[in-house]
Amino acid sequence: QVAAGSGLKVGEKVSRQTLQEAANRLAATGLFAKVRYRYSSQGTNVALQFQVADAPTVPVTFDNFPWFTNEQLDQIIHQSVGLFDGTAPEHGSYDDAIAAAIQKKLSSLGIPGRVEHRVMEQLVGTGLELQFRLVGPTINVGSVEFTDPLANHDERIRERLQDVIGKPFSRYYINLFVTEQVRPIYLSQGYLSVKFGPPKARFSGNPDQPQLGKVLVIVPVTRG
Repeated sequence: QVAAGSGLKVGEKVSRQTLQEAANRLAATGLFAKVRYRYSSQGTNVALQFQVADAPTVPVTFDNFPWFTNEQLDQIIHQSVGLFDGTAPEHGSYDDAIAAAIQKKLSSLGIPGRVEHRVMEQLVGTGLELQFRLVGPTINVGSVEFTDPLANHDERIRERLQDVIGKPFSRYYINLFVTEQVRPIYLSQGYLSVKFGPPKARFSGNPDQPQLGKVLVIVPVTRG
């Protein structure tokens, strides 16, 4: 997959310029901090070897794609781009290729908009993340449920849900709500190891036109 990213194919004619351009393409992906190459002649053929060093990567997150789970988006990207392991460099053509893979899938479903990516601070923990989001149709949150009865029945949480319900669906802002409003309730009751899974979205309304409906958000909770 890395070799394919160079743009070279076995059997094609090459020159010094061709080899340098191939190295430049690999460097432009952002996946490598260093790209070098060397070659040796074998009659009329050339044996080419790339010497690369991995570049630092950050976790990839997906913001407002209620049509897919994170696992489905991982699969879409891996099928199109390859090498995807849930992380990506902060900059480079590899990130653009991920956005293009998601864009292609959305277009096949008739969903308009433009996929963008940006580097931002992680909500939980330290470090950065690379967030992909859709600039386009707004899908609002119709309701929010938790998989644990404590969160579903706590009055303080139910009152603050109006900060999310009726607003555009965004996994980032739902996670922010959980971190600031829900997690402290569990900590105050002694559930110090509580964990919250990625928010899941289910469409209400016409299943044949999900982009026109609202979403039910389900937040997995493990008390610990």
